[in-house]
Amino acid sequence: MKNKYHYILLFIISIYFSIKVKCDVDVNNQSLNTNFSLKAYTKEDILIQELELTYDYNNKIFFNYLNILLIENAKYFILCSRDYLDKNDDEINMIVLWNTSNIHDFYSTTAYLNAYPMWLKSQKKKFCLKD
Repeated sequence: MKNKYHYILLFIISIYFSIKVKCDVDVNNQSLNTNFSLKAYTKEDILIQELELTYDYNNKIFFNYLNILLIENAKYFILCSRDYLDKNDDEINMIVLWNTSNIHDFYSTTAYLNAYPMWLKSQKKKFCLKD
């Protein structure tokens, strides 16, 4: 009987901490920047598409992820926070990742795009991703 109460108490404590951690994470994510701009360019450096993206920090993926996959004939992307769009090029550092995928298949690159907001959150400087 005594062990039964210990298990019940342990169960209640574990539920309490799991709810507390989930709430703390949600509160912290609400203050994060979720608005990003993605520009897609051809081999000739011509802008072919610009997307306004919203990032979901809980699921760690862009809400409009499928729109990224539908972009065709893109040689590279530039992904920036919308907060940085009005900054000069001197004020923003550009992170360049080289991807060996071909021009018609950017599925392997989208992993970098989805990781960028989490990486940007951990940095204290302004960066844009060029991939």
